[in-house]
Amino acid sequence: MGVKEGDFVSICMADTPELIYTLYAINRIGAVANIISPMFTQEQISQHLNSTESKKLLMLDQLYPKLEKPIKESGIEQSIVVSIADSLPTPLKCIKLAQNKLDIMRRKLVAIPNGDSYVRWDDANRVCANDYKNFVDATYKKDRPYVMVYSSGSTGASKGILLSNDAINATIVQHQHPHLHFDRGKRFLKIIPSIFSTGVSTSLAMPLWFGTTVILEPKFDKTTFAKKVQKTKPHYFLVPTSHLEAMVTTNDVKDLSQGVYYLTGGEAMPAPLE
Repeated sequence: MGVKEGDFVSICMADTPELIYTLYAINRIGAVANIISPMFTQEQISQHLNSTESKKLLMLDQLYPKLEKPIKESGIEQSIVVSIADSLPTPLKCIKLAQNKLDIMRRKLVAIPNGDSYVRWDDANRVCANDYKNFVDATYKKDRPYVMVYSSGSTGASKGILLSNDAINATIVQHQHPHLHFDRGKRFLKIIPSIFSTGVSTSLAMPLWFGTTVILEPKFDKTTFAKKVQKTKPHYFLVPTSHLEAMVTTNDVKDLSQGVYYLTGGEAMPAPLE
């Protein structure tokens, strides 16, 4: 699709498999993933698209009403559009896509324009698969940028945080300590979104390196966290303290015996909760 080493490719998504595929694809090219929070204002999104001179955007279709204006105000030339349905089994995918079309007709959803400026995920994969020839990974460069994430802006303007490949690898090496045990085949429940540095490093790249199965949760919602733990029975998770509090104050979790490391932080830990 024309992305070159050193380019910034912007992403405005929930945590779905397509986001993960794209992160690793961008990294192999030697480009930089510019991850923008869907919770940002339109003005902030415009700023982060323009400051990185992004030409490509990976976007969730449900975010189009919010992204339409920033895209027009930026240098984005093409958006790759992902639906939550893209990751579903074929029967459920067909049902979801049919429901989306019905919602567009009822004007509950905004229709995304057709044309070269907006290409669907499946269509992009079909076209690019035919053009895939002699791809070579980018060579190692010290401190090559891997991903740009942003501060929340709660204490001023939202600031870009540039993480390098070396920084991510340093996080992985730290977890190779002989007294820690992250094992192939065990399950890591990924709750921290990839819009945060912890969501990219300790909650994604690190467990995947160890061969741990990463269970994606697209919704960052503490009220459903306990049910997710009960359903998936993870060996590891890393969550804000408020999520842990929500879990231990409910009866939804019946058994935690499979747990290896349940990690929490980022917020105050009240003594009663501890």
